[in-house]
Amino acid sequence: MAAETKQSTPNIGGNGFIWLLLAAAGTYFVAHQLPLEGSRPPTSEAIIAQRAGVQDVEARLWQDPFAAVAGVLARSPELKPENCQAAAINDGIKRHCQSPLNESALEGPLRERLLVMVAPVSGAPYSEQHESRRRTRYAILAGLNAEGFAPLDSEHVGFYWPGAATPGAAQEVQSPKVVPFEWFEPKSRRDSLPYKGVLLLWFDEDALLNAPLKQFEHFLCRSLVASRSPAPWAKATILGPSFSTTLQAMVDESSNKSRSSLCPDSARPEFYVNSATADDPTLISDYISRGPSCFRSDTCLQDFFAENGIKLYRMIATDQALAVAIRGELRLRGVDDKASHIALVSEWDTLYGRALPDSIARCFGEDERNGTSGTTGCGQTDADPFVNKPWLHRFKYLRGLDGQMPGSEAPAGGSKTSGNRQDKDAKDSTKASSDAKPQERAEGQGQFDYLRRLGDRIQQLDSDLRQKGSKGVEAVGILGSDLYDKLLVLQALRPLVPNALFFTTDLDALVLHPGALTYTRNLLVASSFGLQLRPAVQGETPPFRSSYQTAAFLATRTAIRGMAGAPAAWLKPRMFEVGSVRAVQFASPVSSQDAQFELDDTRTDNEQCQKGLECEENHPLATAAFRNVSIPLSPQAPSLGPLRQPHERFEQLP
Repeated sequence: MAAETKQSTPNIGGNGFIWLLLAAAGTYFVAHQLPLEGSRPPTSEAIIAQRAGVQDVEARLWQDPFAAVAGVLARSPELKPENCQAAAINDGIKRHCQSPLNESALEGPLRERLLVMVAPVSGAPYSEQHESRRRTRYAILAGLNAEGFAPLDSEHVGFYWPGAATPGAAQEVQSPKVVPFEWFEPKSRRDSLPYKGVLLLWFDEDALLNAPLKQFEHFLCRSLVASRSPAPWAKATILGPSFSTTLQAMVDESSNKSRSSLCPDSARPEFYVNSATADDPTLISDYISRGPSCFRSDTCLQDFFAENGIKLYRMIATDQALAVAIRGELRLRGVDDKASHIALVSEWDTLYGRALPDSIARCFGEDERNGTSGTTGCGQTDADPFVNKPWLHRFKYLRGLDGQMPGSEAPAGGSKTSGNRQDKDAKDSTKASSDAKPQERAEGQGQFDYLRRLGDRIQQLDSDLRQKGSKGVEAVGILGSDLYDKLLVLQALRPLVPNALFFTTDLDALVLHPGALTYTRNLLVASSFGLQLRPAVQGETPPFRSSYQTAAFLATRTAIRGMAGAPAAWLKPRMFEVGSVRAVQFASPVSSQDAQFELDDTRTDNEQCQKGLECEENHPLATAAFRNVSIPLSPQAPSLGPLRQPHERFEQLP
């Protein structure tokens, strides 16, 4: 009996037992990290702030520049553009009435070697836009730092009123009401940098109307430069536009051939698009219907603008490329996109929310070799791409599902909002048992009740399909521009169709938060980038909060170096799956190498990549064998082997 017991017990003594202990301990500490708590005491003492420089608004480098300026304007009623016309104007107001390029700091070499960067962002007051501006600023400043530039004043930003700088121009073209700005200089005089200084301007993209190209050029060559003066910069770049809607307006403006340039050729800006993802069939369907040679190189949009004298480069993968990546992953997992029923849930009040489902519909069901564009297997059609695809089901919602408005308090725990609260009498009269299905009231600003009924429709669809003998809804795509909305949709739908694969686009660190993992675990994410680039490009910058930050960081570095966009290999999206502590990156389907670790020194172009971004691949290597990061690496470590196999779903990813 003793012998039988001994034989049935695996031999894990010695080093094997130690390995198990290390793995268990490492897994525990990775999965059970204590929240960080700051010890900085709050400041309550009153101060007298006196700032004489051009950047006179207190703002740390991680703050939203628009919010910082808005706070000062709210506290200082004398700061308004109307006072710029007063006969006696004090210096505190005067500095905001003129362009920052009118300052004496432009004398000398800076005038000949100045880079002007414009960062278009939404100036909307919603909480998600505040967070977006914080993230964008962090990424752009990290890119400037990686290229050798440091802020001239790391605790303040400046601002000016473009209308005050060019009085009378408001009737000609609409300009943003206020423009925050900040100056940067080389970190070291020993470095050989292409510019002596960088002026970063924050532009409210919401101010753009139907002529964004003309408005951008008016902003740069009229309100930013003294009348009839030559542009005092070596180069001007625009890190945008941010939205596909603006990109579409730029296309329409270029197509009508009526736009005349306000800038001389030497002053015209170059565009580095790092967040607008609408694809070529959405933006320039008429142009690509002529069959230009740009199909295979995926440069149709770039070529279209080049024909109109505009330099524009994509720095992020298109919706179509993301759709192809999702299609390939679903096929690996046994979801046949030509027969399996797939639900697509998206917002309908943005061009992005309308275009992304159409891109997926164009690509799903197509053979990989039957593409008419540069992205393999995505046919073009003038008709509705959902036609003749009864297995593809569309569902729509409006942005801002939680009903939160500017100025309202954030919901406790992130699960309920003031826009959907019930009054006390209603609560008392409609109390239900703890196991009853939650019922949101069909009134007020919150849209939870709409979301519940949308979920009921999808659940009913799944039930009806199963009664007909199919597998039901096998995959659900959550497609939208607002991450908080996508998290709510996941929270509502995941319990209703638990057997379906859920997928989305654009990796964000919020899906990895422990509070969200209940409904984000095993979520598939197609993303242009992860939260970081390969170490040779990422450098000393920590991983970002979102893939859009990664794109902005790379676009900033590319623009400073004067590169003509990104190599095609940079814009090949990657697939991720949300695990218990991290997002696992899958190897590229076209990669000839197995998943590896960066420390294995398997890359031969690290030096070229660090010095000049001259690397074909800027993604990190796929997670090696999907091992937990807490397991030590050594030649003696037992090999866990590859976990990913075709048609396999992973329930226990690390």
